[in-house]
Amino acid sequence: MPIQYKVIPNFLTKPPSYTARPVPQNTLDYDALAEQIHLHNPTIPVATAKAVLEAFRDEVIRQLADGNTINLAGFVSFVVSLPVRLDQPNDNLPPNPIDVKAKPSVVLKQEIAQQAKYVRLPYTEKSPDIITAYDTNTNFANWIRADHGFRLDGSNIGFDGTDPTQGVFLTDADGHLVQQTKISLNNPSKIIITPDFGGEPAVSPNVEKTIAVRSRYTKNGQLRTGEYSKHLRSTNVVTAQQPKLFVVGDNTDSPLVVSRYRGDQVICRFEAVYRTDGQISLAVGPLEGALGPEVIIPPTGVDMVLTGLDADMTVNFMNGSSYDLFVASLLSYGRYMLEVCDLATINSNS
Repeated sequence: MPIQYKVIPNFLTKPPSYTARPVPQNTLDYDALAEQIHLHNPTIPVATAKAVLEAFRDEVIRQLADGNTINLAGFVSFVVSLPVRLDQPNDNLPPNPIDVKAKPSVVLKQEIAQQAKYVRLPYTEKSPDIITAYDTNTNFANWIRADHGFRLDGSNIGFDGTDPTQGVFLTDADGHLVQQTKISLNNPSKIIITPDFGGEPAVSPNVEKTIAVRSRYTKNGQLRTGEYSKHLRSTNVVTAQQPKLFVVGDNTDSPLVVSRYRGDQVICRFEAVYRTDGQISLAVGPLEGALGPEVIIPPTGVDMVLTGLDADMTVNFMNGSSYDLFVASLLSYGRYMLEVCDLATINSNS
């Protein structure tokens, strides 16, 4: 994907000048980076990639704390320094004198420059710009649940809470709009809400939602709206009567259904990835913790047994066109989809 950037005027110079500001499309943490490593290196499991990343961080800390320098050719160097001033040569160091510098290599910069492509975003007037959105308890990106903290990060997203036309607005797949009233943090770069879905719609599952911020920047200024570019997904309630997984929009069809699960009711998560080798991997596990082994979904309709919970689960296709539907859904989500489910016992194949 190209680097998106905005052209920002600087009116402090005469004549006015302009700067180019990158607009991040994603912010990757350990989990997200591990997913990307696995996506481009399918033989490396996500859990292994994350463990190596975390172990790398810990080892860098240990070595720097021992006063060593780390030089990873073609990547980055880490160096410790003591930026203090002593009045006498026998003076003791002040508390916490250490500083750490990370310096990217020239080769790294050159390789990024060679691969990078750029796209200029059209000039827009100042408006709310939501960059990331995530559940504050699990830090799962783009998953939202009622009555739990949910955070928006961005720029110009603060609003005047005394103006009823401004605020945070949540829209479900059927177009029901709910203005959010439980706001625990409201500033130009961060908003935290406790989501209110306004009552679950009758048709299930309705899990895909969009979120937007409306704000004015002067007392009588124009109302500006900034909608988050990614869809949010809420918890999917999966029962024998409603076994569908990964429903997108207000569609009634889904690519996959759960046909058997004999365990206790549990909140769990599915992770699906459309890999660079053209295959779809699927895994299930508890809400927080390690996922079970990945299963490669074949294009033909067969039962697929997933392990990762206290009881095994069987999933299969909804119909003959389900594989293509799933590929299209994954591509629209950026090749990765998280589905959090409230999963009840299903014994339809017993």
